[in-house]
Amino acid sequence: MKSYVKEIESLFDIYENEEKLTEAEILQRCLDLISKNDMDRDFMFDLNDTLNYRGYSFQFEIPPKEKSEFDKDHFNALIYHVGHSLNQTIHLLRELSEVDDYRLTLASMHALKVSKLIELDLWKDLQEVKKYASSSFRDIFFMAYKDLDFSEETKKVIFDLAKDIGLEYLELSYMRFRLDIEYLLYLLENESPKGYLKANTIKVAFNITPIEYFQRKDKNYYLVEDKKSIRKFLKELDRKEVVEVIKHWCDVACKMDNSGYKALFNVLDDRRVILPSD
Repeated sequence: MKSYVKEIESLFDIYENEEKLTEAEILQRCLDLISKNDMDRDFMFDLNDTLNYRGYSFQFEIPPKEKSEFDKDHFNALIYHVGHSLNQTIHLLRELSEVDDYRLTLASMHALKVSKLIELDLWKDLQEVKKYASSSFRDIFFMAYKDLDFSEETKKVIFDLAKDIGLEYLELSYMRFRLDIEYLLYLLENESPKGYLKANTIKVAFNITPIEYFQRKDKNYYLVEDKKSIRKFLKELDRKEVVEVIKHWCDVACKMDNSGYKALFNVLDDRRVILPSD
């Protein structure tokens, strides 16, 4: 999550302007820097960006993230305290990055408060988001995703944070398909009484999100409902948005990998009547 850009740019100014190093010599310096920083992924991302910006022909392969296992009890405690604590916010960001599961990220973004993210150095200069200080990261993420407010520069910073915590490949069609479905459920959460329970119930019913991601201590944040109730919840989805999603994806959804998102799309498409199994 740390930015190394200024540090790397300063070093390259020295390499190029003071020491007059050749490209081969700069490559060796880069290898030394990577080793010195223990192959830190954030450092290597920023190093590659600098190399690309300055016109160099080589890039370094980024090592894959080491995924950690999801610990429900630990995560429950973290979510419970994160809203008013900068320290716990940092811990949650790190936890989501280490688990690296976009489903867990989507189920947790509501707990990340914009007011706390603004306090982090990464967001201190984002003037556009300050008026949303009382909102959650999920709120401004979907605002940026749907092009509702922010500049391209601010959207990039918002999306970069999402990628850092496991919501990657936002530019690929399969992920945008999923996010369009997620946006429908996000609207249900915000526009319907107990909408978050209804949205979570749909996600559990269609196997979009693992059930344990909605279990907190002795309380479940979803409803145990039958098909009739699921149909009722689906009818509460924003009809205009549903039509737009079907119109946009109807010709390519059949080519998507089988998933809970695809199953839900098939149900929303009036031409199909598939429902989740009991």
